[in-house]
Amino acid sequence: MKDLQKFATVLVIDDNETIRGTLRMLLELEDFVVASCQDGKSGLDLAKKNHFDVILVDYQMPALKGDQTTRLLRALCPDAFIIGMSSEEKGQTFHQAGANTFIDKQHIVQKLVDEIRNHFSGQACMCGCGKPGEAVGN
Repeated sequence: MKDLQKFATVLVIDDNETIRGTLRMLLELEDFVVASCQDGKSGLDLAKKNHFDVILVDYQMPALKGDQTTRLLRALCPDAFIIGMSSEEKGQTFHQAGANTFIDKQHIVQKLVDEIRNHFSGQACMCGCGKPGEAVGN
């Protein structure tokens, strides 16, 4: 699986620098190529210039909220695996905006890599819905 991950690109969009750094470190340890930015507009700009296999989007950000960012990213990157994340229950909101799944930030470190691995292997997602690529709230 690690060989596939070496070619997988991930974009992390979160206004919290500590969270961005933690997720970058976690994903790079798993051999993902990671880019990050602090808001939805910057994320959209990066997605216009680069291909991302996986995009993580925080909900609570200045200007564009996570659901607005996700909606625009889905139109721009129809094949990307988009993961919404928030410390609040926003699973349904992200699902309606076009995210593939949602992870509560309290569990992001424990679940993130498994969610991405399952996406690439076509297995059921770890969020409990039983189907790959289907969004549910945790």
